[in-house]
Amino acid sequence: MYVLTIAYPKSADASFDFDYYRATHLPKIGEAFRPFGLGYAAVLRGEQSVDGGEPAFFVTTLLSFATEEGARNAVASEAGAGCRRRQFHQRDAADAMEHVSRVNAQSAAAHA
Repeated sequence: MYVLTIAYPKSADASFDFDYYRATHLPKIGEAFRPFGLGYAAVLRGEQSVDGGEPAFFVTTLLSFATEEGARNAVASEAGAGCRRRQFHQRDAADAMEHVSRVNAQSAAAHA
């Protein structure tokens, strides 16, 4: 498994259309990236920071691919470029994308 994360940071002048993202953009990502081994997408909506303030992100999306090569090819593809162009036309929040890999670690409870 290989994960691509996409985070949409909040700022004073940024906006984010969550309904559009969920109903329109996310299905387009699925169609575009499925041929590259996309297995699932998890969408995490920012609600509140741990100190009770505004969350740092509108949304963080995790895209799980079968392989690293598939994820990198998806992002580099024409379909991937099309998804990124659509994002910028639909909202003002700038996204941050990064490739990540899972690290097998002992649970935090074992270290407490």
